[in-house]
Amino acid sequence: EQATSQPPAGSSSSSNGPNWISTHPSELWRLGLLMAGTLTLHNLPEGFAVAFSAYTDVGPVMALAIALHNIPEGLVIAAPIYAATGNRWQAVGLATASGISEPVGAAAALLVAKPFVTSIQQLDYLLAATGGV
Repeated sequence: EQATSQPPAGSSSSSNGPNWISTHPSELWRLGLLMAGTLTLHNLPEGFAVAFSAYTDVGPVMALAIALHNIPEGLVIAAPIYAATGNRWQAVGLATASGISEPVGAAAALLVAKPFVTSIQQLDYLLAATGGV
């Protein structure tokens, strides 16, 4: 006996696969833009975390962990854009543009906030606040 996935009640499936999964290019484009916007906002405080953790013993570990988890974040943006447009450059470009917000966040942290962080306790609070975002 072979297991099959069942479409939701009231929908049908075709020989090409389930048609209850929306694959309209405009909806995929919208999804890609939504993911790009939300992950851009998400990456700004990550830049803060990388910048501020550089002054702690866990700096290299933090940078590596964030770098590795940025790979699926980029795929979340690039996949629907590529599916909507068929253009790899556009998909990779939008994912890269979203990822650029992380070094921008790091630069902002170092240029703007660093002069105000004068104790380890303040650094701990900043990293905790960043982790909560």
